[in-house]
Amino acid sequence: MLEPIHVQGLEVLPETCDIIELNPGSTEQDLYVHGLDVEAIISRGFIPICVGFLDRSMGMRVVAVLRAGVDHVDLSAAAQRGVTVFNTPSGLTTSVAELTIGLIFEKDP
Repeated sequence: MLEPIHVQGLEVLPETCDIIELNPGSTEQDLYVHGLDVEAIISRGFIPICVGFLDRSMGMRVVAVLRAGVDHVDLSAAAQRGVTVFNTPSGLTTSVAELTIGLIFEKDP
């Protein structure tokens, strides 16, 4: 199961697994409806992954977070249930640096 990701990711994933894609704006309730039977979640951090969900999703093995922060995941509950949580802490480093340089050189209107 995954929150919306780049189209290139969507092209690769079906080669190795079945995908349940949540629509933009999906809620925690959508996660309960569609995600209880999944083994992995690719998260962008918009939907909380709490102890209640982890208790009900018995097959959950991995939560991959496509950003630096994992504050939306109950890490203690995940660890207690053997669910691996990882993130991409430097995934936006280049983009942020490029934006910063661009803002430095931006002229006042």
